[in-house]
Amino acid sequence: SAAADVYVDGELQTALLPNGYSIFCVKPGQHMLGAYIQDAPLYKGKTTGRSGAELKGGMTYFVKVGPAGSNDAPIMVPRNEAEAQLQGMRAQMHVLSRASAVEACDPASIPVTSAPVAQPVAAKEYTLKGDTLFAFGKSGNRDMTVKGHVAIAHLAEQIRAENTSLQAVTVIGHADLIGSAAAAQKLGEQRAMTVRRMLIEQGIPAQKITAESAGNSDPVVAGCSGTMQQKIACNEPNRRVVVQLSLSGPAR
Repeated sequence: SAAADVYVDGELQTALLPNGYSIFCVKPGQHMLGAYIQDAPLYKGKTTGRSGAELKGGMTYFVKVGPAGSNDAPIMVPRNEAEAQLQGMRAQMHVLSRASAVEACDPASIPVTSAPVAQPVAAKEYTLKGDTLFAFGKSGNRDMTVKGHVAIAHLAEQIRAENTSLQAVTVIGHADLIGSAAAAQKLGEQRAMTVRRMLIEQGIPAQKITAESAGNSDPVVAGCSGTMQQKIACNEPNRRVVVQLSLSGPAR
């Protein structure tokens, strides 16, 4: 199954892998929510209709991405059902948020009863889209796109600002299913090493960062067919660099 792009007021907030969740806060009031599976490359969430929600201050809402073909409407889930489903799921920050309506959460405003399951502890994960970072099949510093440089700078800023208890950073390169496993392993490693070097240049301590490759062993989507261009487009979610943080205290 494919990743789902989540939009808040028509702006991309995150992209979630299957069985992943994200926590974010917005000001009370009317907001438009959307969740789209196989959103790329057209990113229809920016232009199509979305579901509205009147959100009250001091309330915690549990919203689930609907299945493919559900008119892209997120599903409100009761607390007890949501907390049961969240057991064993992984907190994600999949791509950097572009949603201007999203703001920093005030811990004092979050009910204590909502914390045990929803609050990620001692770990945080960011996933950067490979096609944002690099030209297709490329991996070096000189091959990184302008958007890639911006994304790395934003990520480094978030790491420095939000994670004062940072213990370790693991950068994992993922390649697509086009080509051999050996080539995918090498490309994933080279991309991870490039991102590691750039994070160090942005001020993240070198001794805390390691780089590794998952090759094409952990695809988000599979079964892509057609022309080469169609395969490249279909495999887009598989090309990614995951940055995992290990923290000595709760993630913020």
